[in-house]
Amino acid sequence: TLDKPQSAPDIDWAKVNAGQTGFYRVNYAKEEWSNLQKAIEAKLLPATDRLGLQNDAYALMRSGFLPATVFLSLARSYKGEDSMPVWGDLAANLRGLESLLIDQPIFTQYQRFAGSIFDRIVNKVGWEPVAESGHLDALLRGIVLGQKGNYGDPKVIAEAQTRFASY
Repeated sequence: TLDKPQSAPDIDWAKVNAGQTGFYRVNYAKEEWSNLQKAIEAKLLPATDRLGLQNDAYALMRSGFLPATVFLSLARSYKGEDSMPVWGDLAANLRGLESLLIDQPIFTQYQRFAGSIFDRIVNKVGWEPVAESGHLDALLRGIVLGQKGNYGDPKVIAEAQTRFASY
């Protein structure tokens, strides 16, 4: 199935396996991955497809069918993401890649890069729930604050230590 909304004529992309209903991975040409990044950034795809794209890219990278640079470029396009399931899966995949790089000279650079992906969402969810927040908001808060702390963000670590000490 191809999914290309009529509302985005200036972005040339097509998403295979719309709705993630098939049990297979989809690999695109490099320029198609780039076009899909733009669709992710503009939120022209539903959350299920945004999740599926990064998950396919990660699996293809892990199996040697896609360069890590393509996955990392795609991951950067999720900076404006707001869906908890998408963040949860992306966080797990970034941590999976981190475990492969832990003994490599680029590990510190990778941590800075991966941490930067979470900047906007950490500022959005904050440390305290708001009145209308629900279960998914609490899960999202835990995921993104945990990731930022794991990647060494001094503000998140300091706040976590303060909260732990007062607890």
